[in-house]
Amino acid sequence: MYNKQYSYQKYICLPKVEFIRKALNLYMKINKILIISIFLALIPTLGLASKNKNQELNFLPNETKISAEIDENMLKMPVKIKINDEIIDETLEEYLIGVAAAEISPTYHPEAIKAQIIAAHTYAINRYGPSGPYPADPSIFQAYLTKQQRRQKYQDNFEKYENILKNAARSVANKIITYENLPIKAAFHSMSAGKTESSANVWGSEVPYLVEADSQFESSLKNFQTKISKNIDESFKKIKQKHPNATMPKNRQNSIKIISKTPAQYVKSAQIFGVELSGAQIRSALNLPSASFDASVENNNFIFTCKGNGHGVGMSQCGANQLASGGKTCEEILKHYYKGVSIDLM
Repeated sequence: MYNKQYSYQKYICLPKVEFIRKALNLYMKINKILIISIFLALIPTLGLASKNKNQELNFLPNETKISAEIDENMLKMPVKIKINDEIIDETLEEYLIGVAAAEISPTYHPEAIKAQIIAAHTYAINRYGPSGPYPADPSIFQAYLTKQQRRQKYQDNFEKYENILKNAARSVANKIITYENLPIKAAFHSMSAGKTESSANVWGSEVPYLVEADSQFESSLKNFQTKISKNIDESFKKIKQKHPNATMPKNRQNSIKIISKTPAQYVKSAQIFGVELSGAQIRSALNLPSASFDASVENNNFIFTCKGNGHGVGMSQCGANQLASGGKTCEEILKHYYKGVSIDLM
């Protein structure tokens, strides 16, 4: 603190200008001392903040009153991406843009795109940690498009779509989905069959946040229901290759029979060529858009009437776009499809 002997009374008899000058000098001395004292008191707090900022994963509960402003250092955080057998170095921002370009249409509502980016980012961290390497092969992980591939895909619309994806990525790069304070397996698919499917019915293991969610508002969408024709002889070869016990019945009308469906109306079990398989197995073997189907035989063909597109677990991208168009935020969309989760800041 300052010395108590300093007093404005000392300067009362001085000329007015000199009094003001002396008083200002005294004021500046006092404030300088106060500022230094405050700074010294804050040093431990500043050091702690710096330490926390450098941690790779530091999830902060969304309920806490914290700033959601994106740190430029986070956007520039290095990540590794595995393309074929080559591992390349990129920034987190570039990875999120590339994943969004590969996984969702840039013409979708911005809140749906943000939801997709948060889900993809969370899924990447869940599987491979905060820096990868992240496979770009959609057959084993989520897809990714390089900037050059995005130019080729979008052609004359490249600048427009790139800006849409960049703005979305920059606005949510610090958000992830957690369940019991851990990043979730944020599965997603193109379009549900009116309800999303439980992970237990597709992958055989129960996950508390990957359960059925209503998505009936998708039923009005184009291509919600499609008819697919598959040659019976070609289908038999594909099933036989994976299931050697398969046999062709004498009456081909008996080649396929649906035994049961799940509450979300995906095929739980069906008999095809004498073997009992799940809807997911049939979908995989015959390359069907969805495991939510009815089947019949016409001439020498299977006729599959399918609803939705994809495995049906987690967030529906088309459903997310419908919800966003109806005024839902990206966080509301994610909490609709992933039950009991939190949206936390990194």
